[in-house]
Amino acid sequence: MLIRRALIADARIQFAAANLLPENAYSLRLDSMQQSLTLRLQMGDTSMHNRVVVLDPRKFDVGMALGLGPQMTIRLMLGAQHVTADSDVIEGAAENMAGSYNSPYGRIFTQKPSAFTNVLGRQAQACVLVPSSDHAIPYAIAGLTHAQKLTFINKHESWHCLDARYSFRDIDQKELEWGMNSPIPAAPLESAGADASAAAATETPPDSPAAEPEPELPPVEVAAPEAVP
Repeated sequence: MLIRRALIADARIQFAAANLLPENAYSLRLDSMQQSLTLRLQMGDTSMHNRVVVLDPRKFDVGMALGLGPQMTIRLMLGAQHVTADSDVIEGAAENMAGSYNSPYGRIFTQKPSAFTNVLGRQAQACVLVPSSDHAIPYAIAGLTHAQKLTFINKHESWHCLDARYSFRDIDQKELEWGMNSPIPAAPLESAGADASAAAATETPPDSPAAEPEPELPPVEVAAPEAVP
């Protein structure tokens, strides 16, 4: 037991350094995508993001197996690349990297593809990208093969990191927060909608002339019938 604890403790210490090494073919692919996106980003607008960091699901699994927990694993994975991130980014990335997937063999880890962009930050930061899992894709896209879905999803999330033009960055922060936090008004119930429609139908349109009141008719006196002798 003591030896096992010592080995796990040493593995946890070495985890950050081991993160610099690709683990499998998909890790190599993600590493190449990260380099390509960062290069393309730095050749253009870097006011929002100065680099892209793609989190490797295989390395994340290693951290979880060592008992580091989702957030600590993400923190160490980013730290290995000299990237610091806000707590919101770490929490969100940890949650999306530790999604669950119902496979034929039981529940396993999968990823919820997403990009954590620097929308509200005033200084350029890294864009943290959670890629798709290479074996448990939680989305069904008709007409695409497994490999095509993998490419499509990762390219879709990559664009969020590269797109600094059509973002919310130039919108007033108070207005943006108000819009993001405002509740969406509920749709009216069918009965309420029917009542409103009936009330609207009885109202006089604003552009039409008001209807004139009908003249009152004088009362008509009816004589009582005479009694028949």
